[in-house]
Amino acid sequence: MIDPDGIKKKLSDLRKRAEESLPKRFPVPKDGSALSREEAERLVHELRVHQIELEMQNEELREAHNLLSESRDRLSDLYDYAPVGYFTLGKDGLILEVNLTGAALLAADRSSLIGKLFQRFLVKEYADAFHLHRQAVFMAVTKQRCEVELQKSDGTSFFAQLESLAIEDRDGKVTRCRTIVSDITERKRAEALRESEARLDFALQSAQMGVWYWDIVEGRRHFDDQGCHLLGIDQATFTGSEEDFFGVVHPDDLEELKAALARTIEQDVPYKPEYRVVWPDGSAHHITARGRVVRDDKGRPLRMNGILWDVTERERAEEMLRESETQKTTILNGITTNIVLVDRDLRILWVNKAAVESVNKLPGDMMGHTCHAFWADPAKPCENCPTIRALETRKSEHAIMRTPDGRVWDERGEPVFDAEGNVIGVVQFAQDITARVQQERQIRLLNRLYSVLSQVNQAVVQATTPDAFLIETCRVIIEEGGFVLSWIGQVEAETNAVVPVATWGKAGDYVRGITVYADHRPEGQGPTGTCIRERRPSVLNDFLHSPLTQPWSEWARPFGIRAAAGFPIESGGRAWGALTIYSDEIDFFGIEDVKLLERVASSIGFALDNFERERQRRLAEQESERLEAQFRQAQKMEAIGTLAGGIAHDFNNILGIISGFAEISLSETSRTTPLGQNLEQILKAAFRARHLVQQILSFGRKSQTERIPLNASPIIIEALSMLRASLPTTIEICTDIEATCEVQADPTQIYQVLINLCTNAAHAMKEDGGILRISLGKVDYDASTPHPDLSAGPYIKLSVSDTGKGMTPEVVSRIFDPFFTTKGPDEGTGLGLSVVYGIARSHQGAITVDSESGRGSTFNVFLPRIEIKDAFGPEIMMQPPTGKEQILFVDDEEVLAYLGHLMLENLGYKVESWTSSVEALKAFEAQPVKYDLVITDMTMPHMTGINLAKEVVRLRPQIPVILCSGFSDLITPEKAREMGITAMLIKPVKLAELAKTVRQILDDKKATEV
Repeated sequence: MIDPDGIKKKLSDLRKRAEESLPKRFPVPKDGSALSREEAERLVHELRVHQIELEMQNEELREAHNLLSESRDRLSDLYDYAPVGYFTLGKDGLILEVNLTGAALLAADRSSLIGKLFQRFLVKEYADAFHLHRQAVFMAVTKQRCEVELQKSDGTSFFAQLESLAIEDRDGKVTRCRTIVSDITERKRAEALRESEARLDFALQSAQMGVWYWDIVEGRRHFDDQGCHLLGIDQATFTGSEEDFFGVVHPDDLEELKAALARTIEQDVPYKPEYRVVWPDGSAHHITARGRVVRDDKGRPLRMNGILWDVTERERAEEMLRESETQKTTILNGITTNIVLVDRDLRILWVNKAAVESVNKLPGDMMGHTCHAFWADPAKPCENCPTIRALETRKSEHAIMRTPDGRVWDERGEPVFDAEGNVIGVVQFAQDITARVQQERQIRLLNRLYSVLSQVNQAVVQATTPDAFLIETCRVIIEEGGFVLSWIGQVEAETNAVVPVATWGKAGDYVRGITVYADHRPEGQGPTGTCIRERRPSVLNDFLHSPLTQPWSEWARPFGIRAAAGFPIESGGRAWGALTIYSDEIDFFGIEDVKLLERVASSIGFALDNFERERQRRLAEQESERLEAQFRQAQKMEAIGTLAGGIAHDFNNILGIISGFAEISLSETSRTTPLGQNLEQILKAAFRARHLVQQILSFGRKSQTERIPLNASPIIIEALSMLRASLPTTIEICTDIEATCEVQADPTQIYQVLINLCTNAAHAMKEDGGILRISLGKVDYDASTPHPDLSAGPYIKLSVSDTGKGMTPEVVSRIFDPFFTTKGPDEGTGLGLSVVYGIARSHQGAITVDSESGRGSTFNVFLPRIEIKDAFGPEIMMQPPTGKEQILFVDDEEVLAYLGHLMLENLGYKVESWTSSVEALKAFEAQPVKYDLVITDMTMPHMTGINLAKEVVRLRPQIPVILCSGFSDLITPEKAREMGITAMLIKPVKLAELAKTVRQILDDKKATEV
């Protein structure tokens, strides 16, 4: 970095040395006489020689400068027009430098890339790879590589290789890296092509197929290794000529093969011949080939491409089949699988013995009829029939089919082709797997039921409330057991009705529409009532057609209910209720299923007994638990306070940056300009936020409350403006607030009173909405209108009313008790109104409530009213005091350190700023007398501001120290003074406050030293 003061000093020293050497080189006569002519001529000569030397040196400097400029231009061209992109990236990925090639790769202007994150150009899937690459670069000393996909500014993308190396700055710190970006898209495509070709080769090898092509123009045929093997030719000696190829074709098939080739070329018909070739050992092999013609733009044939494979084994099998029709029939009739040959119209041409016996018909009775006439619907084919699909797709098709008689078939259709390759029929293979399917289904069902039993038993141990346990049990039964509905009902002693207490399943609305009893009336004859009365499982496997379920059968039909089972739940030695389960399949519940589900019902009864015992135990320990709950709540509030402190620290740092730069900018412009006015608004907002942070700290018990004379009206209005955003739109807010209502109070607690009351009122109206009314005004109490908690005198009255459901007298009598609440477990702590009550009483005020069930509630808060006399005129903007002393400023936030440096420099001070408390202490240890004042942040890594202050004071006891903090519950101003800290400033620090404090401390120090 160029130091102007240093350069001036060097020039001054050089001139001084030149003046000192002048008498030595050109001595002046001591007697004051003039130089002689010879001495004057010699002096002129010397001056001319020096002039020429200087001109020659200047010429050499100009030439060196020109060479340096040319070299710099060449290097710049090499950098900008290199075949790869060069990027300089910061640790956070910001682009600091880029050459023209790099900008071209991203299709962007170079200037528009500077300052942008390199990550913005990454395709989303490669973000993690780049993150790991960047971490490796800054952790290693060697070059790191990775491959990513980058998206250009125009939306297109390309694959790139990144080669990065971390570099050090002048201080030896690694703060950035050089990255070379190379376009590897073509390489990636080549790799993908090679991989695709490898997969194709593997597929052909696996299928034992050969590849061939015929260059029609040159008359040459080419075969790959597999093709040569299938034809029995030697690749090394095969010339590809017509004579060589046709020489291996069996003479009886040669003419037909040539005719097929001619038809394909002349008529564009598919090329799919079957022919024989003769291997050198004399053996004949059957070959099937497929191919297509490639033509030029004028339709002239250029070449044919295709594949071929050996079908010798298939031909042998067909020949054997043709030679032994009787043997085939015998074999097929001996197979237990149904085998049926049908034509394209699904009419039966042949059946084996198993197929005939499966429908109890004679073969002659089946010939000519459709297959679905015997196994399904005579009027129409089966849905998803594999035979029909095989006719359409010309390949083997498979499906699991269910016939109207309930049997399940594993069916496969194999197309049958004629000599021309046309599908002329299908062979059906059908295996009756009904018994296997039923067995597998039963095993799956039992496994699911075992899983149900296991998870219900786990829920018995883990559940905390009976309701949650019963709902979890129903959920497990449905999601693990595969049923359509499960519900648990409890018997009412007075009416004998079975009331649902838990339900789960897609048919849940069914339960809400039925009435069930446990006695002998018609509504008690179903599985639920029967199992409770008889205290044993009750099963109806045809729910819709049983006379016992007539009260519910029509209601159950739309919900898909086809079978039901009820299981009694016994608890406390009595029939507590029932577990009822529904299935969408007839005859669903088997013996083993019922046994397992009966064990589930027993687990439910056991759990209910446990919950009852637990309830009794908790009643006996209620007082102890209440105290423990209070203690836990206190811990929660402590945690909230800790969280508020952490938020306050970070937020105050941010506010410090905003307000500090705004104040500096405001000092450089007129307050009457639009810019000045805007900056003043920013400052007002920042210090308003500072006040809000103090409110948060007060709520979390992290700052001391301070009662001051204030007008409560603006606080109420501000709180309502913030509250509006958190309330649902179904709640309307109406206000009636007097302009002036003065009290001696803590503004944060006034804010807290309104928020708690409004939140409580909003909860009362959360379901149906309503009107929230807030009023604030002045009232006077005298002896004629006594109040138990108020003495006669002036008060302000804050009223919060809602149109919610109101409260009973019993609830009203306990509404201000700590931890008493009518809200759910996750909806409130029971502390809100007790806090409001405590605040009102601590201000020598009171709170009243007027509420009635169904008519809403009104809370009135009374606080003593005072008169505030405005003893101050309008605020006068004073010029902040300045100084010239040396200040050491420390803050681990780099921006805050820079801001403090700038603010103090603008005040005239000499400032040395540090972002490391450890490094700052080293600087102080080196020159402790150099500094007049130390200003340090409170919370910093490695060494806190308190510890830094202790060390500084130890090294130089009289040095003044200012401690800055956004929040700390570890130190108070009193403790700070005991540690040698002169003053504390709360962030964000105003420029005027900083200037005043610094000047006052330095002036006090000077006065003490004098």
